[in-house]
Amino acid sequence: MRKRSLWLLCVCCVLMSTALLFGQGTTGSSSVTGRVTDTSGAVIGGADVILTDLSTNIPITTQTNAAGLYIFNNVVAGKYGMVVSKAGFSKAEVKDQAVLVGAATTVDVTLEVGQISEVVEVKTVAGAELQTLNSTMGQTTTPAAARTSSSNPNCARRSAGTPSPVL
Repeated sequence: MRKRSLWLLCVCCVLMSTALLFGQGTTGSSSVTGRVTDTSGAVIGGADVILTDLSTNIPITTQTNAAGLYIFNNVVAGKYGMVVSKAGFSKAEVKDQAVLVGAATTVDVTLEVGQISEVVEVKTVAGAELQTLNSTMGQTTTPAAARTSSSNPNCARRSAGTPSPVL
């Protein structure tokens, strides 16, 4: 009876620990950071920065610090819009900014002197997701693309008729 109870306890511990590992997926591992400056390059502290998930329309708000820096941690991968505003400056908007899994996306914004009712649209540039803060790399892909990707050597071998090695 005692062996059976001990065995059952071990099985429960293993099942609980694997359930915790599944919770470490792709959510919350990305960040969005940047610096807000004016047209002369001077930093703007106290600017309001609103990051909105375009799939859910849920906004996250922060303010720049005295060095003009802002950061959003634990951001889920996807498409985002961002609005930056400060009294005495035109509002800046960033549309369709991609946030990739495990990446720190940097979006620097320049505010122009003007009225808050004026809006300056900031266009995202291909390659803006360049990773300069750390050496981690990530990639977002669909299951269909992963099955047919030529960059996946196991898929390429199977599609060429060569059986994959058994380990």
